Amino acid sequence: MKVPVVSKPNPNEAIVQLQKNAIIRRIEALEKKSDNIDRAKIQALKQRIKDIEKRYQEQVKKEQEELTEAYRQIEEELTSLEKYLNEKIKKNNLKTDGKEDTPESLNERFGLQLNKRV
Repeated sequence: MKVPVVSKPNPNEAIVQLQKNAIIRRIEALEKKSDNIDRAKIQALKQRIKDIEKRYQEQVKKEQEELTEAYRQIEEELTSLEKYLNEKIKKNNLKTDGKEDTPESLNERFGLQLNKRV
């Protein structure tokens, strides 16, 4: 059973993106008005923004990898459990008479009339 890995949307992400865009517009406006000394400060701010974005992307990638690994482990455990249960069902069927248990065979074996009202 494959489980698709879907990341949850982050409601704060849109707000952060709007704030980032507003800051970039303000920086660009200041850059047009400034002299060379201020431009160095502005470039430092731009670099800081890039560094923050890079760290954020690394964090998202790490969380995605952790989520993928968790899903993989769950899938392995589920597969193992399915195998165990299938083996247990087969053993129980062999103990009864080697036939597969169906609703009809259970009715016959135990004298039940599940589909009829008494």
